[in-house]
Amino acid sequence: MQSAAPVERISVYLDNNVWDFLFARKIDLAEALPRHRFCLAITREAEFEIPAIPDYKAELKAFIADAIMRCNIQTDYLFGFYDDSLPADQQRFGGFDVGRWATEDELDYLRQQPHSPEKPSNAQNRTLQG
Repeated sequence: MQSAAPVERISVYLDNNVWDFLFARKIDLAEALPRHRFCLAITREAEFEIPAIPDYKAELKAFIADAIMRCNIQTDYLFGFYDDSLPADQQRFGGFDVGRWATEDELDYLRQQPHSPEKPSNAQNRTLQG
């Protein structure tokens, strides 16, 4: 009897705005998107938004922390250059051995965003130009 071919997991990126939706509806991500079928991730930018959630939403923060732990939600870092205008713990990109290369589709999407990393800030221009 042949064993079934492994099922490729579906990657799902969670935007910070989804947490309110999930929390209000008491949706358990571990049940709705089981780890054997889905690979859940957040971007570095979404990771920054979680601590900024107001203290009066402590239950929401606890819901998020629990989901991140139980669902093994990882932060997805794109490879990029160090931004001298930001402290080390606020860097938007991962460097060597941390970040991954963006795909062409991701780069096309990022170019369309108002504050795209593909549209270097003055600080990034200085870094890239020496």
